[in-house]
This record gives sequence, C-alpha cells and structure tokens, in this order.
Amino acid sequence: MPPHGGRRRPAPRPQRPAPNTCSWAAAHYRPHQVYSLDWLRAVVSDDECDQDATADALTLLTAILHTRLARRLTTVVDATSSSVANRAWLLALAAEHGVPAVAVVVTAPLDVCLARQAARPGPAPGRRWGRAVPITYVDNHPLDRPRTCGCGCGGVVAGARQFLPGHDQRAIHERISEQWGSAMGFIRWFDDTYRQPAERPQG
Repeated sequence: MPPHGGRRRPAPRPQRPAPNTCSWAAAHYRPHQVYSLDWLRAVVSDDECDQDATADALTLLTAILHTRLARRLTTVVDATSSSVANRAWLLALAAEHGVPAVAVVVTAPLDVCLARQAARPGPAPGRRWGRAVPITYVDNHPLDRPRTCGCGCGGVVAGARQFLPGHDQRAIHERISEQWGSAMGFIRWFDDTYRQPAERPQG
C-alpha cells in the first residue's frame, strides 16, 4: 500500500528520443519538436536512406512547418542543409510566419567526416541506398577547407565568405587606381566603351 494511504503515483513514462535525429537536437528539444528529414523519408517510403523519397519527405516537412509555425511553436529541422539554397526556403518559411530562425551548424574536420562516411553501411539487400551521405555533400562542403581572401592579402576567410570584411571594396578601388588612375577615370572608360552616345550623361 502506498505510504500515508496516498494514491500510488504512476511510474514516469520515459522520453523517447526524436526519430533518427542528431544527439544535439534530441538533448535540447522534446521529441515532437524535432523533424528529421531521414525520419520523414522513412514515413513516406519505409526507408530512411531512400534519396528518391526526398521530394515527398520535403512536401510532408513543409506541411508540418506551416502548421506548427502558424501556431508559433518551436520547431527544429534536422537535415544536412549544407548549401545556402537548401537553407533559404526554411528562412523564407519562418519569415512568412513572422517567427525567428536560427541555424545550428555542426562541423567536424574533413578527415573525421571522410572516416565516418567510409564506416557507414551500404544498402541493405534489395535497397538502392545505404547510410553513406551522397558524395557531392562532401565534395562541395566549403567549411573545412581553409581559403584565402579574394583580394589577395593572404588572410583566411571562414564559411562561405570570399573576402574579409571591407576587403572587397578595397580590392576594387586598388585595381581601379592601378588601371585607370581614379574612380572617375574608370567611369569615363566604362561609358566610352559600353554606353551608347544617347545613354551617356550630358555635361
């Protein structure tokens, strides 16, 4: 009998992890707040690895996001989204519903990524896709490759940047000065070379 004649409390129900989500999302958010693209592939095709099911999984994800964001509910999308284009539609969707959006970028050295890729199992019998990430994600990933500033200064830029802050403008002005002497010299050359006489400013 429960102590003090009280009613027996039900045993707490264990929290199940969100389906096939990364450990970071599972540790910080409730299961129903996290939507993994792999899990949604499994929902529509019975195979979380089936890349051919991605379009259908994205259709389902879009419907879920519209519904939850309309209620202003915290929602986490667990997907690779390694390119700007892959993230742009998520940002647009958040803006449409007037809610903030935050990107959480999880990085690892390239050799670690390649080692994990090599260890992922291949397709199961009768399946086309395995757990390996499509190799274009690795080949095109810019974050682990150190690159130098496009102005030629030798400084290292991070992420998708091409220039250190302000160095793009400095590079343009330096090259204009070298070739045409001044910004006005460049404008006169451009107008003489590319503008028709009727388009040129008078005076």
